Amino acid sequence: MNESPGCREVVGVFHASLRTMLDTSPEAARAQAEAHRRMGAAQRFRVACQMSDAFRRVALDRIGKQHPTYSEEQCRAELVWELYRVRLPG
Repeated sequence: MNESPGCREVVGVFHASLRTMLDTSPEAARAQAEAHRRMGAAQRFRVACQMSDAFRRVALDRIGKQHPTYSEEQCRAELVWELYRVRLPG
């Protein structure tokens, strides 16, 4: 299977995160890692995108709870700041 280096990097980071999960037993982590190894590149990419979307939803929820007066747009701007250290105009 031909994969771009970028995809391998994403999958590598994903697998590294499995090793550091504290709430997953070693057996479950191994089974999950094996399942990911069996996935095709497109499916691994889709899973990575889903994880990224889930992370953003959780982060936006946290920001909204920390700043209850923020609008949705302000929460998104704060998330951009936290991730990229870039302030959005407006």
